[in-house]
Amino acid sequence: MTLTWVRRHESTVTALRRLLARIRELGLKIKRLLLDRAFFNVPVTEYLQGENLPFLMPVMFRGRRPKKKKVNTGLHWIKRQKAGRYSHTLKNHKRTVTVWVYVSYRTHRNRKDRKRVQQKLLFAAWRVQGSPTEIRERYRKRFGIESSYRQLRQARIYTCTRDPHLRLVFVAIALILRNLWVWIHATHLAEGRGPTMTVHLERLRFKQLLDWIAQAVVAVLHDGSMPCVLDDGT
Repeated sequence: MTLTWVRRHESTVTALRRLLARIRELGLKIKRLLLDRAFFNVPVTEYLQGENLPFLMPVMFRGRRPKKKKVNTGLHWIKRQKAGRYSHTLKNHKRTVTVWVYVSYRTHRNRKDRKRVQQKLLFAAWRVQGSPTEIRERYRKRFGIESSYRQLRQARIYTCTRDPHLRLVFVAIALILRNLWVWIHATHLAEGRGPTMTVHLERLRFKQLLDWIAQAVVAVLHDGSMPCVLDDGT
């Protein structure tokens, strides 16, 4: 079990090392890394600190929860603290690394009863400064990337072809449509410009734009005939 755990996280470091090498080949400068909680482990943290790369990631709790009436230690102790910054040392056999853990809060509506609830968030950081609220908002920028990929999947043409060139074209079309949606909001539907610009996504949802485009394509190209499925008797 331990050997499997070590190999899995060492392979994560290998993938991270390969991606960072590619970024440097392109001449891009890294201001800070916003990582998924799966990267919260000793090998990854040790590697990033050795590379002198600032990073920010959610904390992942591993192992069993402490028993009731037992004194909490480590991350479980930090989780019970109020908003602030706390030092924490990650351990993996004889290897240890120290990071700052920020405790922050966010409020949201419960999906079932729609009541406002408060959630405590823990972020591990190294060479990233700010208040707990600033750390939380800084990490939220990562979700803009994930939203782009989710919208890409919404616009991508589904196919069973194995032709890599055709599949790449379909991905390119999806990206163009997504960028078109962003451009429409920035130039026609938003209020203000520059840092003071306010975007109103409710004025045109991405799914609505895709539906309009699909209707236009059907109106131009569809001949009105019913689809036909051939039965070969098998």
